[in-house]
Amino acid sequence: MAYTMACCYHTSRDYCYYYILQEIAEPLSDLKQGIAELRQSRTLKCILSTLLAVGNFLNGTQVSRES
Repeated sequence: MAYTMACCYHTSRDYCYYYILQEIAEPLSDLKQGIAELRQSRTLKCILSTLLAVGNFLNGTQVSRES
């Protein structure tokens, strides 16, 4: 980001905003893709449900499944 901010002083304003937008948009796109993959992951769902069951067992809580 420091390099991009430095280039802003030597180039047009539109050119500078384009690169700042690129620096922000690309990581957000990667994050969005990662979240989508996690939501579709059967393995993660299985692991989380197992951890929930273990936690409930250790706490002595019973959970009824309605789904």
